[in-house]
Amino acid sequence: MKREHKFSAILTLTLCLLGFAALLRAQPNGEPQVDFQHPYYDFDFATFSVKGQESTRIEIYIQFSNVEFQFIRKNGGYKSNAEISIIVENKEKDFFREKYHKQQLIAHNYNETISAVVSQVIQFDFILPVDTYDFTARVIDTETKRVSIQKFKLTLPKYAADKLAISNIELCQRIDFANSNHDKELGFYKNGRWVVPKPSREYGVDENNMGLYFEVYGLQYGPENPDGSFLVQYTISDKQGDIKSEKTHRVNKPGKVAAISLNASIESLLTGKYNLTVTIFDEQLRKQSFQTTSFFRWSNKIDPNNEKIAYSIDALKFLADSKELDKLKKVSPDNISAALKDFWKSKDPTPYTETNEALIDFFNRFTIVNNTFGSKSTPGWKTDQGEIFMKYGVPGVVYKDKDALNMTKSEMWVYPNGEYFVFVDRYGFGDFRLLRNLSSR
Repeated sequence: MKREHKFSAILTLTLCLLGFAALLRAQPNGEPQVDFQHPYYDFDFATFSVKGQESTRIEIYIQFSNVEFQFIRKNGGYKSNAEISIIVENKEKDFFREKYHKQQLIAHNYNETISAVVSQVIQFDFILPVDTYDFTARVIDTETKRVSIQKFKLTLPKYAADKLAISNIELCQRIDFANSNHDKELGFYKNGRWVVPKPSREYGVDENNMGLYFEVYGLQYGPENPDGSFLVQYTISDKQGDIKSEKTHRVNKPGKVAAISLNASIESLLTGKYNLTVTIFDEQLRKQSFQTTSFFRWSNKIDPNNEKIAYSIDALKFLADSKELDKLKKVSPDNISAALKDFWKSKDPTPYTETNEALIDFFNRFTIVNNTFGSKSTPGWKTDQGEIFMKYGVPGVVYKDKDALNMTKSEMWVYPNGEYFVFVDRYGFGDFRLLRNLSSR
């Protein structure tokens, strides 16, 4: 299935950052181990209760773009093929399940074959006994035989029929009710809705609403209120825990189980990673339950904090050459503001428009490094990893060395030009220091 977005020029400039933003996404109850091979794909999952069974249903979502595959010209168009499989094993290795899907990719012109926004979404469903499992997702480009693998470990939750609980939150591109004009090829049907998952958990500058789907279990009724209702509240907060958006809905109880779909507004959010918490309150039971997940928002709005940084000479070392920096350092305090504005005008790739895409791209890089590498004492752009990211951009490959507790001890970033950088966390507090950088040239 396909969906094509009309991304703005600003998002096009920031597409180079999307691969690294994938490192920021947290998976519910587990985090994939990415092989960083091509074809690259986004991967997500959500768990739900199974009526009348003590098993749990897990839905696994995989999304990949045309640009990741080799297309062959055929019959006036372009075609490619992907093979996708999911393998499930328990920790004792005495339980095994596998599902397989073959997907044909069709492009009507050459530009679609190299598009990063024309994509396919595949969904796999498993009903499994409650246990801990190893999941392996594999995507193969059948034309080039390239293989990409992601793995994660997950303990499936048990949803009791008489206990108030909420399923995982499925982040969506779009949700439509069954009686709407929704294109059925663009989604998956469940509980009277057509749902289009968002495995990337990333929302672009032209996406101002975020679809949420989840289920509520264990609702109860009282004799004095046989119809009943309950409250659903979603809260969006930033890395520091500051609430950016909050809304409460009252929902009628359709039974002991309710399927809920909402559209959360994200229009006002700046570029960055956010946490989403959905809380349900059953006033009859006087109990509540909640689930938390995360997502990444791209925006063309300017963060005032980043704007101050972008107009400081110290930060321009990542973009300006030595001559430009020397020139700016010689400017008097009375004239430095005008000189910095002139500097950014000279970097604007589209000076005939009101938006300076180079400046927006610079802001977004700062947002990523501050969200990823920063701490309360040190902003991300002043850390060793932040400085390398600002100078060199997204690494081609990231290798992580982990200890017995699955904590990362060191990272090696490899760039396409042959350079690589090794960072070591000597004391286990997440403070990665640059050990060395070498070049294969």
